[in-house]
Amino acid sequence: MLRRMIDVGAVAPTLVARGDGVHVAPRVGPVHYPARGNAGCRSVEDDSFWFSHRNGVIVDAVARAAPAGWLLDVGGGNGAVAAALARAGHEVALLEPGADGVAAALARGLGPVLHATLDDAGLVPGSVPAAGLFDVLEHVEDDVAFLVRLRDALVAGGRVYVTVPAFGWLWSRADEHAGHFRRYTPRSLAAALGAAGLRVERVTCFFSFLVAPVLVGRTLRDRVRPSNPASDDGRDHRPPRWLGPPVAALAAVERAWLARGGALAIGSSVLAVARRV
Repeated sequence: MLRRMIDVGAVAPTLVARGDGVHVAPRVGPVHYPARGNAGCRSVEDDSFWFSHRNGVIVDAVARAAPAGWLLDVGGGNGAVAAALARAGHEVALLEPGADGVAAALARGLGPVLHATLDDAGLVPGSVPAAGLFDVLEHVEDDVAFLVRLRDALVAGGRVYVTVPAFGWLWSRADEHAGHFRRYTPRSLAAALGAAGLRVERVTCFFSFLVAPVLVGRTLRDRVRPSNPASDDGRDHRPPRWLGPPVAALAAVERAWLARGGALAIGSSVLAVARRV
């Protein structure tokens, strides 16, 4: 893993170095995310087809539209995406408000880790070469204002890479439990990025093969018999063994198409790449 090559003091001078690669904000404000959300993800993300495919799609997108320098993974949770990007050769810093996520990121060998929210980090304007928002924006009530604050931290020409859940008609109690304010369409995500002063370079859906399972297994099921996502044992991330090979094959086909710059009109997630102009 890449560690401590980033001058955190030049980017976030109000953060205090803890001595173990973590830089802590004087105040870490609340976020709209379950208190045990990072712990729940940690229990499944290393052997989940969902996290594996999302990581691969993100790594390919970053390779295709290269960052101007190191990348700040904003709201990076346990560091699953940051670790995948670091293995691909990118220099990554993690910004995470949750103590569980900070500890998990350190255990992965990641660093530096900024223990803060975006608002509390005190990022110097024009200091961040690139940023990632991987399933973060849906947790923010005023997404455009949040994107404006992130845009201001980017260098001129700096890129932001974004993933979000797709399509309001896939809304279920799982979204409510996760602390989502909304799901996006490719058009609505591009509109939010544009309203924040970012030039959209690419937008596409992904997880096309999950639309029907999510619609039937979550959205429509909840209309008949409301579920309790808090009691989920990770079964959505660990399908029956017999489904493993076909799911892997579908994911491989989709990833290959997207890696070549292809786009998909349907999927349970949306990916976008935008640039500060």
